[in-house]
Amino acid sequence: MKKFNPEKELDNLKKSKKQAFNRSILSNMYVPLLIIGCSCLALLGATFSLKLTDEAKSEFLINVEIINGKDSSYKRYVKEGAFATTITSDNSFGSIECSTGNLNYDPLTNTLSSPYINQNTNCVLAFMDDQVKSLEYENLSKTSDELGESYYYKLDADNNYVRLNNMLFRIVRINGDGTYRLMLDDNILSSIYGNNSSYVGSSLESTLNTWYMQNFANSSYVVENPYDIFEVLEIGDNFINFSGYSNRYVGTLSVNEMALISEDVSKELNVGIGMYLMNTNGDDKAYAYQDGKITLVPLNTQLVVRPVINIKGNLVGSGKVNDPYILEED
Repeated sequence: MKKFNPEKELDNLKKSKKQAFNRSILSNMYVPLLIIGCSCLALLGATFSLKLTDEAKSEFLINVEIINGKDSSYKRYVKEGAFATTITSDNSFGSIECSTGNLNYDPLTNTLSSPYINQNTNCVLAFMDDQVKSLEYENLSKTSDELGESYYYKLDADNNYVRLNNMLFRIVRINGDGTYRLMLDDNILSSIYGNNSSYVGSSLESTLNTWYMQNFANSSYVVENPYDIFEVLEIGDNFINFSGYSNRYVGTLSVNEMALISEDVSKELNVGIGMYLMNTNGDDKAYAYQDGKITLVPLNTQLVVRPVINIKGNLVGSGKVNDPYILEED
């Protein structure tokens, strides 16, 4: 019979417990290490996947024309998603208009942004020319336009003459973006309105475009501006345009502009037989200025046409007829 040795059995029992304890430690260490390893692999996979997803995103062009800013334009290709950049100017913010896409401008932070870019984006960001705004005189009518706050000269103003390209113009208004809207101060053109109630393709449009091409086609200081060319609905004393505006280099006065500059003044615009305005009534007549008031005439009536353009730059002079403003280009 094997002799029982208490001391030896006690040593064996201690060894067995020690081995079991060591295996438990290794097991407890292995599980977290395994979890950490798997997490790292998952993180690497997610990062790689995110990189692939980001590289797969489409790029879109953001093209912004800047008026009166420190830079004249901003053009960048950006990945699909959120977008923000900083654009500054020494002048106060006027407006932002986009023909494609949509951008917002925060004048407090000078931030141009979009929550999500998913197409090519083309916009015009306009700052008001604060130096130009020094031309604001007493008794000018202030109103909102498509570009900001505008300042209109009434028909009895005597300080709004501009000599440009050997022709005499009158400032109709200082636009919301700081440019000037000028009307030719002469009755050198005439035309019928056209054969239908649309300005687009009309004889009036053709007459104005021909005059522009002959005199200002290569002028860097003439700028595109929104014109009210569509039919209007007369409601009470208001002329309502439901169709918006069209950017052009040349046009003539709208019925609303004529109403504004002729309101509450006794002086009339000398236009002889009458002057066409840009709008029609959407039927068979066009608006005109005749005998000191706004009226409707048949589309085939021969009337005076006075071109209107918009210019940028600084004006020097007093604006009087014998000392008209002269344009200093930027």
